[in-house]
Amino acid sequence: MKRILIIEDDTPVRENICEMLQMEGYAVHSASDGQEGIYKAVTEKYDLIICDIMMPVLDGIEVLAQIRKNPLTVSIPFVFLTAKAERDDQRIGMNQGADDYLTKPFTRLELLNTVKTRLERKLDLQHEAVISQSRINNTAMHLLPLEFSIPLRVIKNLADQLISIRKVDDIAEIIQIGQRLDHATRDLTRITQKYLLLGDLEKRLNEAVNIPETQGITNQADLIFGEVYQDIFKEFQGISSEMDLEPFNCMMDPENYFKFCELIMHDLVRDVDPTSSIKIQGRKVIVDEGYQLNIRYTSKNNLLTANQALFIDEANRTQEISINQRIAALLNCRFEISQLNNQVEIRIILPTK
Repeated sequence: MKRILIIEDDTPVRENICEMLQMEGYAVHSASDGQEGIYKAVTEKYDLIICDIMMPVLDGIEVLAQIRKNPLTVSIPFVFLTAKAERDDQRIGMNQGADDYLTKPFTRLELLNTVKTRLERKLDLQHEAVISQSRINNTAMHLLPLEFSIPLRVIKNLADQLISIRKVDDIAEIIQIGQRLDHATRDLTRITQKYLLLGDLEKRLNEAVNIPETQGITNQADLIFGEVYQDIFKEFQGISSEMDLEPFNCMMDPENYFKFCELIMHDLVRDVDPTSSIKIQGRKVIVDEGYQLNIRYTSKNNLLTANQALFIDEANRTQEISINQRIAALLNCRFEISQLNNQVEIRIILPTK
């Protein structure tokens, strides 16, 4: 059953719209002002939002702006209710990302046709997205051997070195090779876990399972992030860290949140200069938009500078970033990375309760 949110301050109009849509079998919820509407939109899942422009507390233009900024609600179709005298506001709303509008007074048929059109268009977009993602996945599968080839090549070279050792007193060299083998196998484990997570999320998406479900909430998410960081970086004594995280609860299944944190940390371990420092800051951003993590560090590889890196490493790095971004998108997050020389900044927006 499709869920529709009606945001309208005029009680008779709101109740009339709700009644007409309920008679057609839709699950209809309502809010009497913009602030209440935004709260409901981010705390529950809706297939369509119908919103009046002129309202107290927050008007429809402000509601739309908040809806489009929030990763949890950015893709929900949005229809404006406007009076004939509000044409300028209507134009502004359409320019800011509204999908359609209804001019008051409207008929029952006009309302139902608009709702039907918007919901069908959403299904078309979802279908196009699945097809597009399938093409991306096929490309990723072709590149998969590339990502695995780097640690496998390291392991092969180290194995050749072990085979070539003939003297028992070369114990120090054997220990060093063993340590490097350990790091290479950890890289393989990290890459495998990343693809398993991506595959699981893609499978659930293609089976039309919501990702993530709103019943999945990770409480004290800041503490969990810190614990994962400490656990993974405990072996790296040379790396100093500055962590300043405001408390927050993440609207994500705890298991997926933990895996996502591990993914971030394992990538950091592989890339960070072991003699440098990591600065991590977490803050709640604009109301109802989310929680922003900023991670700054010095890279030991500088892999994003094409003229200083082998093509295989550059292609591998680009692929890893795109996979991280895809996993984040499937979890209703945003993942961005920028780099100047060997200074790296990662920005992650997490959905909050």
